[in-house]
Amino acid sequence: MTWQLDTAGIAFLMATQRRLARGLPAAFPDDPDRPLTAAVLVNRELMLDLVDHPLVLTFFSLHHPVAAIGLAAATRLMPDAAVVPIGRQTAAWIAEAAPHDRVRDGVGHVVASGFSARSIDSLAWLARRTSDDDARDARKAILAILTAMTRPGPVPSDALPRLVGLSTRIGMKPATFEHLVLSLVEGRHVTGEAKSALIAGLDTLPRALRYRVMARVCALPADMCTAAMKQALAAHLAEPEERAAPVPGAAVARRRVSPVC
Repeated sequence: MTWQLDTAGIAFLMATQRRLARGLPAAFPDDPDRPLTAAVLVNRELMLDLVDHPLVLTFFSLHHPVAAIGLAAATRLMPDAAVVPIGRQTAAWIAEAAPHDRVRDGVGHVVASGFSARSIDSLAWLARRTSDDDARDARKAILAILTAMTRPGPVPSDALPRLVGLSTRIGMKPATFEHLVLSLVEGRHVTGEAKSALIAGLDTLPRALRYRVMARVCALPADMCTAAMKQALAAHLAEPEERAAPVPGAAVARRRVSPVC
């Protein structure tokens, strides 16, 4: 296995960096609407082509903000890293520089054991356990966001990108996520601020769902409950195609509409 990255690999890493910067999950190189999950990475029976490149797996181990994915990538890397000097050096680097404790400690144990088969198996077990723990935490985070969207007050403008990322971490089916988003758009108990936040994050949705949301908003009756969302959509469509990503944690400004729609 080569440790040199070609043009396609570099392009994929740059695209992944842009997605992560927007709060979106990493995706497969040939399908930006198909998220790359920890469960996929930890399953070595799956052939992932470009994603299986050692430098791509190293990137995920060192830079992915979700610990479960970083650990799954490191687990996938270890058997190949064990057989060449540059691989063993890379593993030692991950053990020192990875941002997540479980990645550093797990890979550090593999390095300290001389890349024994038993230590690599233990790392794989830890990766699967971490994936399960992460899914549990993501479910709680989704519930917290949905609860906040039904209560008056400012709503983070990155609420929709966060829901996109969290939904992939629990393995939510695309049809289920679509139903969730459309239910939020039409929900009578979702605040005007929350609906404006949904519009602010439209560009983070898969293209088909994005258009479906816009069509649904346009079809809603014009009243005090839909005014803020319709205004936000009009402003969204008037902006240039390439928009700056929302600043994480920024609050959507309050509008003079009924607080609950």
